[in-house]
Amino acid sequence: MNKIITTSLLVLLFKFCLDFTYVNFVNPVYGGFALNLTNEKLIESYILTLLLSLLITVWFPKLKMPSYSVIYILFFILITPMLSYYAMADMPRKFIYMALLSLLIVMFIVKFSKNIKVFYILEGRTVLIAVLSLITLYVFANLIINGGFTRLSFNLADVYEVRDGYVESKGFLMGYFLTWQAYSVNTLLLAYFLYNKKRNPVIIVTIAQLLLFGMSGFKSYLYAPFLIFGIHFILNRIKVNRLFPYFAIGSIFIIMISYALFHYNGDILTPSIFIRRLFFVPAQLHFIYYDFFQENPFIMLSNSLLSFAIDNPYGEANILHLISNTYFGKEFGVNVGYIGNAYANFGFFGVILFSVFLGYTLKLLDSVSVRVPVSVSVSVIIIPAMAFVNSGFFTVLMTHGFLFSCIALWLLSSTLKAQDKQALSIEDSYRTGRTIQKLTANQI
Repeated sequence: MNKIITTSLLVLLFKFCLDFTYVNFVNPVYGGFALNLTNEKLIESYILTLLLSLLITVWFPKLKMPSYSVIYILFFILITPMLSYYAMADMPRKFIYMALLSLLIVMFIVKFSKNIKVFYILEGRTVLIAVLSLITLYVFANLIINGGFTRLSFNLADVYEVRDGYVESKGFLMGYFLTWQAYSVNTLLLAYFLYNKKRNPVIIVTIAQLLLFGMSGFKSYLYAPFLIFGIHFILNRIKVNRLFPYFAIGSIFIIMISYALFHYNGDILTPSIFIRRLFFVPAQLHFIYYDFFQENPFIMLSNSLLSFAIDNPYGEANILHLISNTYFGKEFGVNVGYIGNAYANFGFFGVILFSVFLGYTLKLLDSVSVRVPVSVSVSVIIIPAMAFVNSGFFTVLMTHGFLFSCIALWLLSSTLKAQDKQALSIEDSYRTGRTIQKLTANQI
């Protein structure tokens, strides 16, 4: 009971930090974030936050499966900021309840559905090594051949220049393979070597990840190892499996440190990244998509999977640019998370449908990870899972490497199962030998 109360207080404090920084930083500095606070919606947002956090705490008290970490991410980085923005900017009630229903559907499926039966392959280790090696060789060879070392920089001030250089010269399918390398291959190797206390391989993989950042300019590649180290430290070193309150503590720390840098040093960049961009931009874009598709026709996957069967109602126009021009007066990509994307495609029905897809995808994740240490499986999936906050369901599966991460975990599970069988076989042989020795001794 004490743990539930403590967790609830931490979640409410996190919600208060979001509201406080919205009023004192986001709204005054960035005019595009309106402040139309209503007391009714403010109280309602706190009640909904508390009830949802209690349900998560009761249903998923311990981090037993990697899917639980995805639910934590959706709660802290998407749903709670949406509740905060809902109250602060007086957003539509109908859509916030759609978002809450979406997460509840995902949670219900993860909690009450049985794991999906999966088969394992005997040569899982060989296939895993081959796949990881081929992708790694292709990615680094492509980066080096196309001028990776000439633009190599670890200065955060140069990231956009480095990124532009990479985009201009990137090779075939690098849009997929580079992300898979950074978010799946390297995180799998790093987490696995950390778990097995292999110091030198950990150093090599960390250097490889830093080189990816230096040659591509994507800042998330730089932050990824720190996240993996943190997960390993919490789950293995201090042996805490209640990760939900640690998400709250970490989020509070990030928000308040960022705001302190703004308040005392006038630093705008840090809170812009870790308060505005991390929490409130995804929330705002979800409501913008809802508003736009209230008055305009749904896409119905006509710009992706169903393009062969359904005509795009917007013709050749890029829907991302169309929305950005409509709401911001300039042209740029306004990617939205899986809930907003689901609504853009099929409306309320799409929100329900894509939530069911996500729920069973998480069950598949749990099923293929059953033999993998939870610290390893969470480390592999957590960064691709964060993309659900800013990208559509199918985009996260393919482009951001969620599906590839599931395949990698399945191959690792096959490897570990084969090792378990081998160990049992050796143990059985030992026991059989001891029995024969005893029988022989009795006969003598």
